[in-house]
Amino acid sequence: VGANIGLSSCVMAIMIKSGIGVFPSFITGIALAIFSSFLVGLTAHTFKAPSFITSLAFISVFQGIALAITKGSFQTIYGQAETIGMTRLGNILPLSFVISLGAYLVVHFILAYTKFGRRIYSVGSNPAAAYLSGISVIKTKYYAFLFSGFFVGIGSMVLLSRIGAAQPSTGSGIELKAIGAVVIGGTPLSGGKGRIIGTLLGVLLMGIISNALNMMRVNPYYQQVTFGLLIIASLAMSIFSSYKGHARSGKSTKKAIE
Repeated sequence: VGANIGLSSCVMAIMIKSGIGVFPSFITGIALAIFSSFLVGLTAHTFKAPSFITSLAFISVFQGIALAITKGSFQTIYGQAETIGMTRLGNILPLSFVISLGAYLVVHFILAYTKFGRRIYSVGSNPAAAYLSGISVIKTKYYAFLFSGFFVGIGSMVLLSRIGAAQPSTGSGIELKAIGAVVIGGTPLSGGKGRIIGTLLGVLLMGIISNALNMMRVNPYYQQVTFGLLIIASLAMSIFSSYKGHARSGKSTKKAIE
């Protein structure tokens, strides 16, 4: 996710600097993010590799491409694409916040009220069982990657519009924060469970902690340690909760047999 954000935001910035225009640049960047995410899914399926490992491998690929097209330099577009980042609706709500909230609502609707959402949960929980029930596991995974790429592109657009610059390291390390927010929100790494509202609460919690540490003037290096420990604690709780669930399921099955 982070490297994809870096690559797509750099492409957007380069195109805007070239005079192509803000809107075409944003559309191209979003399309690139979608294609990049699809490429990760295609590679994972082709080589029968775990999607998580394939995503980690493509971090270097995307960062390398971003470094090549930018030569490692900042791509500044100050004052050229600030509409999204600086606009406030009714002089109160930032447009970037409204876009983020809209993205959460869309994902919530897809996961909670559509067949595709139920298929995602089924594939995440047990791909073999999902296949036997008539669900196209491959197609579901591809669509999941496409949706992921789309929202990565939206995030890149908002981020670039807010800070007015991009570089290959933009978004670097955001993968761990994303995993932390998801796990804190109650989604197990084993998949098949979880709600977008939980992830939203996880993001808000990490944001509150980050702001609190900044206000306390905690050294940024120690902040990284804090977030790392928080993610480890969340993973431990997720594993423990999953273990308890399996233990209860095993006891119930044993009683039913007896």
